Amino acid sequence: HNDFSNLADSVKLLLMDPKFALASRAAGETLRSYGGLSRAIEIVEAAAEGKYLRAENHANTNELDPFFDEAQVIVQWISLAICLAVVSIALLMCCCCCKACFDWTRRCCGKANKSRAAADCAKKQQ
Repeated sequence: HNDFSNLADSVKLLLMDPKFALASRAAGETLRSYGGLSRAIEIVEAAAEGKYLRAENHANTNELDPFFDEAQVIVQWISLAICLAVVSIALLMCCCCCKACFDWTRRCCGKANKSRAAADCAKKQQ
């Protein structure tokens, strides 16, 4: 939108709403953890030159959930059990489907079965 008629209202909302202050504070802390202003300038200049700079790992681990600090053995076993159950069900469905299809083709399309059935009928009639 090229209309700036609501600029004053938007600035008031930005300055008065505490959510914006918290978000900007968090963004500032994250930028400082990456190296502050000098690192930001380095990143912008590298991007302008078409280069990619990797972020330091310490910035990514500042907000690591303590849940992931320890191995989650129970979760791993549950995940394994679920995966095995899904694979078992898929194999069972595949085997049942193939058996049903094979029996159907043998009954409907198998010429040997038709001639055998005709021979059995002839024997019964005699």
